[in-house]
Amino acid sequence: MRERKQTGYRLGVLGGGQLGRMMIEPALRWDVPIRFLASKGSPCSQASPYVQIGSPRDEEDVLHFGEESDIITIEMEDVPVKALFQLEERKKIVRPSPKAIQIVQDKWEQKQFLSKNHFPTATFFQIKSQDEAKKYSSLLPLVYKLRKSGYDGKGVQIFTKMEDFSFAQGKEGILEKKIDFDKELAVTVARDQKGNIAVYPPVEMVFDPDSNMMDFLVCPAEIPSDVQKKAIELSCDLISSLGIVGLLSIELFYTSSGKLLVNEVAPRPHNSAHHTIETCPSSQFEQLLRILLDLPLGETTHQGFSAVLNLFTRDDSSNTLVYKLPWVQKMMKQQSELTGTYLHLYGKKEPLPYRKMGHLTVCAESRDTLLQKVQSLKKVLGR
Repeated sequence: MRERKQTGYRLGVLGGGQLGRMMIEPALRWDVPIRFLASKGSPCSQASPYVQIGSPRDEEDVLHFGEESDIITIEMEDVPVKALFQLEERKKIVRPSPKAIQIVQDKWEQKQFLSKNHFPTATFFQIKSQDEAKKYSSLLPLVYKLRKSGYDGKGVQIFTKMEDFSFAQGKEGILEKKIDFDKELAVTVARDQKGNIAVYPPVEMVFDPDSNMMDFLVCPAEIPSDVQKKAIELSCDLISSLGIVGLLSIELFYTSSGKLLVNEVAPRPHNSAHHTIETCPSSQFEQLLRILLDLPLGETTHQGFSAVLNLFTRDDSSNTLVYKLPWVQKMMKQQSELTGTYLHLYGKKEPLPYRKMGHLTVCAESRDTLLQKVQSLKKVLGR
């Protein structure tokens, strides 16, 4: 297919996974073409003609791609920031800034930034070897995280005794004191070039114990009003401190003593805000598009109660669901019985262990009804 001549802003996205794919729909509504740097067969390559085949992790590929873009953004953190700094020097607009990406993509740098700027977080240490970790055995239980490239629970290890700890050879990491929390929360916040901020309501996340991936979320989170206010204020302060123009999703621990601690942050669209497609006047994907095009921020008010139920494969391939037409037909029949559910599949061909293949957004008028719907759908999924 011949690519049509593009006019106005040339928007370039590093990455072509499900997050990029979900940016396509609001861009189509506004007739704004977006270019993606992604591998052949990526979710975006199936949905858009504007895909440049290459690796968003490769410095030369990013430089070549960026030269043909006016504004560059990301749908993944694991990108070569050196190339982004060079593109800035060549008068390209990079959102969020290379400096912010550099801080966030390295968990050690991220934690240091949080600590230096007085954002509450778990006690943490940098480690470079198995023996070095033994120094902190008195703090068990501990959580080990790779400094870079960890996502969707990958690169994370929780252990209660040192014999269970396995250091990733050649890859530096951090140790964190495991937090005793009541709930895991997330807040997605948007900031434009003028410093204006819009916030989506905090959500409550429930994680799958085997994969450490989010099983499902509920919006709005069931937390006291003063905690909600504090979570929003903290998130607004954090996106401003990082100087991010774009989106920031903040994962928080709400402890049994009533404290909020920052777990991790992501400077891009995030799984914890997928429900905004159906439940908010401006979804997180439209919001990012607004920011990149220097348009007014969209409305973030949330209607009713909603949930996002992740569709992911299991470790045992014999039990892996095949997200193809017969399965979709079965799920659609279930949806007809459970009104207010919306299916999103990401177009991923290979069902790797614990890979997110899509999600279901579930809407209801009450929290109890919402949770009943989620449990019914989980039974259909065999979970």
